Amino acid sequence: GPLEQSLCDIARDLGLWFVPGSIHERDGDRIYNTAPVIDPGGRVVARYRKMFPFLPYEQGITPGTEFVVFDVPEIGRFGVSICYEAIFPSLVRRFATGGAELLVNVTNDAWYGTTSAPHQHLAMAAFRAIENRRYLVRAANTGITAVVDPRGRVLEPTRLFDTTVLVREVPFVAETTFYTRHGDVFARACAAMALALVAATFRRPSTRMDGRRHP
Repeated sequence: GPLEQSLCDIARDLGLWFVPGSIHERDGDRIYNTAPVIDPGGRVVARYRKMFPFLPYEQGITPGTEFVVFDVPEIGRFGVSICYEAIFPSLVRRFATGGAELLVNVTNDAWYGTTSAPHQHLAMAAFRAIENRRYLVRAANTGITAVVDPRGRVLEPTRLFDTTVLVREVPFVAETTFYTRHGDVFARACAAMALALVAATFRRPSTRMDGRRHP
C-alpha cells in the first residue's frame, strides 16, 4: 500500500537496510501485522508476521504462523518480535534456535502514554537478551528505544515521547545458552520437584503432642 511504498522510498533514498514495524499487509481477505525487511534499493525482501495478535485493538488481524529469521549478507542473521511478543520467552527463543544472532523488537507503546507500562515492557523484554545471550535492539515509536546487551544492561535508553535517533554498533553473537538449546526444562524440573515435596508433605503422618504417630 501507499504507506509501505513510502517506507521503501525512505530506504532507497538513504541507501540503508530498513526494518519498520506495524505494517498491515493485505493478502486476499486477510490482514497481518508485519515487520518487513527493506533493502537499500527500496525492495521488500522478507517479512515476519506477528503471531500473537490477541489484544482488543487488534481484532481482525490474522496471526502469522512462521518464525522467520532474516539472513542479510551485509548484516547478519536476526529475528524480529513485534510489540508484546517480546515478553514471551518461548517465542523469542525460537528465533535464537533458528539461527538468529541478534534479537530485534519493534513496538508501538503509545497506548501506554506516560505510565509505568513502557518501562515495564522494556524490563520484561530485557530478559530475552539474558536468556539467549544476544543483544536486543528495541525500537519503540514513542519510546523507550534502547539496546540491551547479553547481560541485560540497558544501553542508552531514550526518553518517552522524545523525538531522537539512537545510533550504536551492535555485535552479532553466535554462541548458544542452555536455555536456547533446552528451553524451560530446568524451570519445569524445579516445578515438578516443588510439587513432589508438597505431595510428600501431605502424605507424611502427623505427630501427636505425646510423640506418638498416627495415620
